[in-house]
Amino acid sequence: MIKQVELAKEMDMSVSILGKIEQGKRAPTEAQLEKIAAILDIKIEELKGEIEAGEDK
Repeated sequence: MIKQVELAKEMDMSVSILGKIEQGKRAPTEAQLEKIAAILDIKIEELKGEIEAGEDK
């Protein structure tokens, strides 16, 4: 599991902005979603809530 501060550093953004994205107070760009998915090694659809974790689409 990656910590918020580590993810923010990988994303080259502040922890505050990442926190706002996590809380739904700020919408991430498509590029940010793709980068987060790549860092977490999950599908972008999982981040968007379109599929369950580990589910194939």
